[in-house]
Amino acid sequence: MTYLSSFADYAQKLITGSIFKFRLISFIGSSLLLNKFLYKKHE
Repeated sequence: MTYLSSFADYAQKLITGSIFKFRLISFIGSSLLLNKFLYKKHE
């Protein structure tokens, strides 16, 4: 029972971590695209 609960906790941490990474990557990507767009507009 203890092993199962620890595994569930680990899976939950893994899932939240991957969601956080995905959000971080998408945020960085969108900001880079925005910077590129603004830079071209400014030229």
